Amino acid sequence: MPPDIDAAVMNAVSQLDDSFARIGLTVLRGAGLRVGELLDLELASVIDYGPAGTWLKVPLGRLATEHMVPLSAATIAALDQRTTARGVCRPLPHPRTGELTDFVFVAHGRRLSQSGFATDYSLPSSPAGCVGSGVRRWW
Repeated sequence: MPPDIDAAVMNAVSQLDDSFARIGLTVLRGAGLRVGELLDLELASVIDYGPAGTWLKVPLGRLATEHMVPLSAATIAALDQRTTARGVCRPLPHPRTGELTDFVFVAHGRRLSQSGFATDYSLPSSPAGCVGSGVRRWW
């Protein structure tokens, strides 16, 4: 994506009223995640390595690989905002393992679904001056 369009899209994202869409898109873009990986993030996924920076342990996803990604200050701030807004929730069974897990993207005791998030994450295309739903392909 050209830098000017990326900046316009992320500016539009920062103006979204829906905190799930705003934070989710910021984290998707900042960490290079897929939607499924984003929704599978656990509270313990963010690891501070001191001088080496803060990294995100990306859960097993479509490629069945786990990896670490360095985080920018903006991405860390978005994750902090989400964990603060999340509050205290009971752990939920992980869909793959069945283990009780503290997911980041939880509301009212339930995980956010991919279809629910996909509906919201096409929103920034219009305010950013992009035509159609092409923005969905960029993430």
